[in-house]
Amino acid sequence: MKNIHWLDGIPPVQGDVIYFDGTEWQILPAGTSGQFLKTNGSGANPAWATIAPNDAAVDPLTLSPYIYLSADSGVYNDAGVTLCTNGQSVQQWNDLSGNGRHFAQATAGKKPTYRTTGSNVINSLPVIDFDGGDCMTRASVAISSFTILSIFRNTGATRLVYEHGPNVSTNDGSALLTTSGATLNVRKGGVTSSANFDATWGQNGTWIIAVHQYSVEGVHARHTGAVNNWNGTPGVVTGNNPGISTITDTMNLGARNDAASLGLVGSMAVFLVFTPAITFENLRRAMLFLQRKWDL
Repeated sequence: MKNIHWLDGIPPVQGDVIYFDGTEWQILPAGTSGQFLKTNGSGANPAWATIAPNDAAVDPLTLSPYIYLSADSGVYNDAGVTLCTNGQSVQQWNDLSGNGRHFAQATAGKKPTYRTTGSNVINSLPVIDFDGGDCMTRASVAISSFTILSIFRNTGATRLVYEHGPNVSTNDGSALLTTSGATLNVRKGGVTSSANFDATWGQNGTWIIAVHQYSVEGVHARHTGAVNNWNGTPGVVTGNNPGISTITDTMNLGARNDAASLGLVGSMAVFLVFTPAITFENLRRAMLFLQRKWDL
């Protein structure tokens, strides 16, 4: 699925040089020799371009992620020995960041399912299916400010994509929910901060890439959220300020507190965490890489 507002998946900004390579649209990378026309906006005449250094997509691995899970690599039917095949339950989902923060589920009834074929796969790449009672967890995840990107699909109403801690309503942590109220959540030292997406987002079974970025600027907390595209504008400044102290707790994927409630009914392809939060420019470039890879 392509987002037409992004020119075939690319989020161009003023000064970008776009070309068609015979298969898809591309942003011309830095250091390319030759002369190219660019638009200047506001009805101005085109001008000869110099290529900006930060226009290319960037593999998130080059940005030193804290956690990087991708369904096309490191998905195991056991404790990290036997790779999953289609239809098998997932016991361990390995972290590609090199930090060894693998996610696991030992209880048979809570294990999601690995898929390489069928209607749920995305761009011919494998995914992990969650049935509403599944969850993958990782203990001792330490987060301060953060950038979290998730690629998933969900058909349930209010469901959890991820939650850091047992319950962000009553405990310190953070969460992303598929609901119109308190979509993006952070709680530290009992102080809460939240921001909202549009109503019923993430509930129609469509594959999306969602961003939750949390930081503190001066005395204010800021949430930046995006679904599929992001125009580069920082998000909502909230009145409450939980700060950026490091919270260490279990990270849950696809449900609250090891499948206790709010289970995702759908699939996940990517879960990516940076802490502290990365720059907005690097966020844009990482999103572009993931969109191209997963055809979003």
